Amino acid sequence: MSIKRKQIEDFNTVSATPSTDLASTGDTTVGHNAGETVAIMQSVYLKSDGEWWLTDANAVATADGMLAIALEAGTDTNPLKVALPNSFIRDDSWAWTVGGRIYLSGTAGALTQTAPNATNDVVRIVGHATHADRMYFNPEQTIVIHA
Repeated sequence: MSIKRKQIEDFNTVSATPSTDLASTGDTTVGHNAGETVAIMQSVYLKSDGEWWLTDANAVATADGMLAIALEAGTDTNPLKVALPNSFIRDDSWAWTVGGRIYLSGTAGALTQTAPNATNDVVRIVGHATHADRMYFNPEQTIVIHA
């Protein structure tokens, strides 16, 4: 019995370098509305009401579940375009340390390379820096609550 390897043409290749600022490569969706005012490049989670709300490492309910990154500004009850997990995302205002982990922040909608460390903060890795202004967005499914 022989096993044939898939040819490289059978795999989807995603560029690690979005061509413009405030953009992504990979899957996106506009299938859900914003649940509040969201700025471009903010981190959001899909709340039980089916809308995107800002993440916050200070509250388990806002740091768990499905995450995305807003690719446009949005307002309550209007469709919001987001980058889904396994995307490369670029924001020229970022200044990441390449190779470092990126976490949800205790500031609503923000990301940080410093793990939250206050009591009851959620420590959730959401990706890794691939360049000073780019990240690979791939949220961990396990969350840790800081004691």
